[in-house]
Amino acid sequence: TEPDRASETQRILREDGFLRLEDHWIALVIRACGNSAAINALVASTAEQAGLRLPALQPGLSAVIAADLERTMWPAKITDSLLPSYLIPIRPAWSADLFGIPQALTPRPNMIGLSREHVYYRSPTPQTAAPARLMWYVTDARRGGVAAVIGCSRLDETLTGKPAALFQRFRHLGVWQLNQVTQAATAGQAQALRFADTEIFERQITLRRLRQLAAGHRQTLALRSPQKITADLFAAIYQEGHPAHDGS
Repeated sequence: TEPDRASETQRILREDGFLRLEDHWIALVIRACGNSAAINALVASTAEQAGLRLPALQPGLSAVIAADLERTMWPAKITDSLLPSYLIPIRPAWSADLFGIPQALTPRPNMIGLSREHVYYRSPTPQTAAPARLMWYVTDARRGGVAAVIGCSRLDETLTGKPAALFQRFRHLGVWQLNQVTQAATAGQAQALRFADTEIFERQITLRRLRQLAAGHRQTLALRSPQKITADLFAAIYQEGHPAHDGS
């Protein structure tokens, strides 16, 4: 309610989805994963409480517009947009540092734990394109560890380049050292995935259940490298991970 916020503060508020209404800043928090009609209904009822009238969402929104709307109305997910979704395999050691799952004996770095955005390095093939949604699949079958989808994030940027350059740019957002980024490279090139607003699921989706969901949506899973998945499969996984966010 502070009336004299600095212009930079106001810019940041607007980027985060806040709207100025007289002397107040208001943001919509839409806890649902559904098509544009379902999200519209929730947006309208929520906005009405604040005296706002917003334009209705339409099916087939572009990836850029959908990603921006999902950021400003986080954790909303608009499933009939053109925003792609990827299933990303990640080893437990890196998942523990980035997300705190599975729990490790050593504490997470403070900067990683407090940050809203992080980076994950990988080989540049197969390619992933931003903006997109990421589903994180943690596995280490050799040691009988975690084998489950544990959460999702918004992919804001992909950048391919030399390992040293990527590490220098993103070292404050990641948990790898330069030698590890170099090992992930192919033909001297690595890819950095800069992602944000990670949601850890209330209920982990086990490998067995994941395969059942994929089969039900006629999709075969590889689980060895990033894989594009359909919007329907993304929604099914997300709604099992967050039972209360089903858009109903």
